[in-house]
Amino acid sequence: MRVLVAPDKFAGTLTAVEAAEAIAEGWRRRSPGDELDLAPMSDGGPGFVDVLHAATGGDLVVVTVTGPLGEATPATLLLDGPTAYVESAQACCTPSGPPPTAGSTPDRCACPTSPRWSWGPPGSVWPGSP
Repeated sequence: MRVLVAPDKFAGTLTAVEAAEAIAEGWRRRSPGDELDLAPMSDGGPGFVDVLHAATGGDLVVVTVTGPLGEATPATLLLDGPTAYVESAQACCTPSGPPPTAGSTPDRCACPTSPRWSWGPPGSVWPGSP
């Protein structure tokens, strides 16, 4: 049997990639002969960059962006050839807790109703627009 494993994240516990791997591990214990296709999913919010990275490869780079309240905010970019992806949940929200490591996402966001943000080359901090 061919099985598609396509979960989204389990908020606060597993990323979509980790959830797909855990489901596949359990499935293989019960049905080792089945063919599993892992396709972690994302709705574009937290975990988006992780899912793209699992699907396309590329390089994860932790950068500093200017958050909506003018504060320096860590975010992870996925660099894939000439294209860079940034997770808006990281860039336009104020993460709580420690800065992210490559591929991690903030636990919570404190987004104002009208976010101001911008970002520049890896390692830079650009002031937000007025």
